[in-house]
Amino acid sequence: MYHSWQSYKNNKGIKLNILITAPSLDTKNNVSGVSSVVNNILETTELNYIHFEVGKQDKEKRGLKWILKQFYLPINLFIVFFSNKVDLFHLNAPLNKLSIIRDFTLLVVAKIFRKKTILHFHGGEFLIKVPESKVLFNFLKFYFKLGDKIITLSQYEKELVNKNYNIPLEKIVPLENCVIPLENIKKEKKEKARVIFLGRIVESKGINEIIISMKKLYDYRKDFEFFLYGTGPLENKIVDELNTYMPDSFKFKGIISGKEKDEAMIKSDIFILPSLHGEGLPIALLEAMNTENICIVTNDGSMATVITDNENGFIVKKGDSDDLFNKLNTSIDLILAENKTISKKAKDTILEKYNSSIYSKKLKEIYTELIS
Repeated sequence: MYHSWQSYKNNKGIKLNILITAPSLDTKNNVSGVSSVVNNILETTELNYIHFEVGKQDKEKRGLKWILKQFYLPINLFIVFFSNKVDLFHLNAPLNKLSIIRDFTLLVVAKIFRKKTILHFHGGEFLIKVPESKVLFNFLKFYFKLGDKIITLSQYEKELVNKNYNIPLEKIVPLENCVIPLENIKKEKKEKARVIFLGRIVESKGINEIIISMKKLYDYRKDFEFFLYGTGPLENKIVDELNTYMPDSFKFKGIISGKEKDEAMIKSDIFILPSLHGEGLPIALLEAMNTENICIVTNDGSMATVITDNENGFIVKKGDSDDLFNKLNTSIDLILAENKTISKKAKDTILEKYNSSIYSKKLKEIYTELIS
């Protein structure tokens, strides 16, 4: 029988035990924002955790083995609850069709054991857009009611969930994602500005817009380089096209994590994430701001609650490769002129609102309130 869970014990004598879900925490298996969030929680929140693995690994196919794994998930969760002292169930939940069906079964198991449950939303198609199907809409409303507390990634998302699904405001708590602040960031002066994308290489991340804008940018100027990190179904498409079109200015680096990822971010100057849909509050965006990159994103999910256009980054229109080209062109000019106004404001934003110490304190307050 498939199973995957692991305990993380603190050494502070704290007795609160949290069962938390996430995809694999091994970044070699997953390029996952949820995994990054949970890794941060385990590292900075001084509580006892049991990680229960859900979700598909990047190289895993949705075949018979995957189907069997989904079937066994609620059975394995039943075993975990039966075998461990669990005070609270923290379910990290993207609002997508397959995830909702899977997570609903896990919520039912938690309720069988009478456990307090947190629904922690991380983007997804039904966060911003209400499903057209009345059956699915009513199912979602029932699904939300099974959570004792709902965590959203911003005040904006809290208001959306309240408006779209009539969930009481007092049940919803905004908790912005976080990163551990890096100190003494040193950016070297360069002859070429370095642009970086780090994440899932899928259409929803604006990959096609990136390809078009990079080709146009390469035709216009040669004083930049583009580094691509991640994996996904469009990996071969973007790598083949840009290797052919701009071989001296493009590098594909695959999956990175830990210190290697920090170093890659520090060596970069401009971070792009022109997502079309499905975002929450991407950890990669916060990591880029933490390392003083100029960030270019769309207003998808909660990204526009973090980035203020032309102040601590740039907002581009969804699906608009010309707008992305223009903002890239402006950003490269700023980098080569050593104008650090925007990148420094991005770092200040992290220190003021999105650092791990603030997050850890808020999360423990949510836990304590729920079980008291």
